[in-house]
Amino acid sequence: MTWTSNVQGCFTHSSWEYSNKMQLIEIWPPRRFADWRFAGLEHETVFYDAEAFLQPVRDIRFFSRRGGLEDAPPFHLEHCNQTIFVGDDGRGTQVPPGTTIQYKVRDLYDRPWARIWEEYFEKGMKRPAEADELGGFK
Repeated sequence: MTWTSNVQGCFTHSSWEYSNKMQLIEIWPPRRFADWRFAGLEHETVFYDAEAFLQPVRDIRFFSRRGGLEDAPPFHLEHCNQTIFVGDDGRGTQVPPGTTIQYKVRDLYDRPWARIWEEYFEKGMKRPAEADELGGFK
C-alpha cells in the first residue's frame, strides 16, 4: 500500500483537475486463480481532494500476469505522444504527424485547462464579488 500527499495541483490528459490538497492511497493486492496460482495484480486507487471532489474517487484496474520474465516480452506504454493541441479557437484539434504548427507552451502547474477556458470561452465575463466572513457579498 502507498500513500501520496503534497501533490502539485494540475490537470492531466484524460483525467480531472485537482488541487494541492490531493492525496491518494494505492493498494496492490494479488489476484489468484481458484487453485491459488498467481493471476496478476489488482490496482486500487482512492483519490481524496476536499477542494476538487464532493467525495473520494475510487479507481480499480487489473494487471494480468503474461508469463514469467523469460516468457513474455516487455510491455511498453507508448500512449503519451501528444497529438491534440489547442487550436486558434481554444478547442482541442488533432494534428497529424509531420505537420508544423505554432504552439503556446502552457504552465502545467497553473491550471492550464482553466486558463484556456478563461482565454477563449469567458471573454468579457467578470468573476463574482468575494463573500465576506458572514457569507454576504461585498
